[in-house]
Amino acid sequence: MKGNFWWTWLIVVCTSFAIGIAGVVFTLPQIVYQLILTYSSIQGGENETSIGFVAVATVCTFCTTLLYSVMYVINGVHYYSLAEKNDGKGLLERINEIGTAPNTNVNQQY
Repeated sequence: MKGNFWWTWLIVVCTSFAIGIAGVVFTLPQIVYQLILTYSSIQGGENETSIGFVAVATVCTFCTTLLYSVMYVINGVHYYSLAEKNDGKGLLERINEIGTAPNTNVNQQY
């Protein structure tokens, strides 16, 4: 996909920044909860990990991991968009060609 370096670079960088910021937002509840637990243990509280913290950490980690998969989807859509632009023949058109007799044009290349 030559000739689209800067457009691809812009999409990847902007997506990385957006996903990084959203990842921090998803991780903030876990960080705040951890700071509260740490502060309470310093003040003489319990040192055990609570079920609430495990639940919050699990949900935050799951959402953050799911969010990072969006990067792969965006990159895949961009790649197939470039491939469609470069190839010029749509997928539905190719599907419609299945089962039909090929053109016997001598100048046609595959």
